[in-house]
Amino acid sequence: MNKSFTLPVQIKAVGDDGTFSGYAATFGNIDKGDDIIVKGAFADYLMSIGNNYPSVCWQHETDEPIGITTLMREDEIGLYVEGKLILEVQQAAEARVLAKAGAVKGLSIGYWVNEREYNSEGIRLLKKLSLYEYSFVTCPMNEMAKFSNVKTAKLTSLRECEIYLRDVCGLSRSESKTLIAKIKCVRDADHDETSELMQSLQKLKQTLAG
Repeated sequence: MNKSFTLPVQIKAVGDDGTFSGYAATFGNIDKGDDIIVKGAFADYLMSIGNNYPSVCWQHETDEPIGITTLMREDEIGLYVEGKLILEVQQAAEARVLAKAGAVKGLSIGYWVNEREYNSEGIRLLKKLSLYEYSFVTCPMNEMAKFSNVKTAKLTSLRECEIYLRDVCGLSRSESKTLIAKIKCVRDADHDETSELMQSLQKLKQTLAG
């Protein structure tokens, strides 16, 4: 399963009755994982689900639903949502109080990546996404993308190694570049550094793939 988390987005309003509204995701901004969600990324998903909206969860714990979604749509800003916390659920009641006090900062999505590409600066552009939940969250979550083709991925260039470290190992762009640089620094100058780096990351890939 390809699952990721983006930076939380500010909750616009939380009512005493548990109703809330806000943006679960926004378009065009770079998040902590060096990702940008492209405008229209949720269009196919929204068309496929109709009014069968995903549940509202607590801190990305899918076994802890705290509310329902009553509206979900894309606009110029991002993925706009309206919903209602089920206040009979203790965690939902606590989430409402914490959100109104500002202790819970916003909303964050969990999704499958269906289509993505990288721009010239190495930023990952998320072009098609499918949501499986969104959550009330306390703080930003690190990008945690896992791609289903791990076992068949071939690492033949430094660029592919960087992409692999980001997409599969969950590292940010800067973390991936730093790791590759450190591996290269410890190589013997008489050896083919690029080839050895590929071999090292292939071994890492095989370990992660099981």
